[in-house]
Amino acid sequence: MTSWLPSAPTSRSSVTSWTLAWSTGHSQAADAAELAIAALCWVGAAMLARRIRADAFAFNRAKASAVAGLTLGFLLWQVGFMSIGGEWFGMWQSQQWNGVPSAFRFVMVIVAVLIFLALPDPELEK
Repeated sequence: MTSWLPSAPTSRSSVTSWTLAWSTGHSQAADAAELAIAALCWVGAAMLARRIRADAFAFNRAKASAVAGLTLGFLLWQVGFMSIGGEWFGMWQSQQWNGVPSAFRFVMVIVAVLIFLALPDPELEK
């Protein structure tokens, strides 16, 4: 990885840490997490779609799978890519491998959908 700044304090540790993380299955773990996220979100969407005409209590119970998927997605992209990848491995220093802006966009979309999904239903208060 020669795209890191050569004078950066993390440049040497970034390359060796990145190589170590890659060789210990970092990519497979991220792929497995993304698969779990997709499955939870699809199951949650299907459960919500089936209960679209149900009462508010049944509809709110159906949110659990989607909330779990979105929460796991937030953790993967915020903690995994932005914090660990961006800061610990110094990904932000690379012109080629900087995925922090893309991860930020994913996190913002996930958080927006999670907030919308977690809004209380006014029918429950009646």
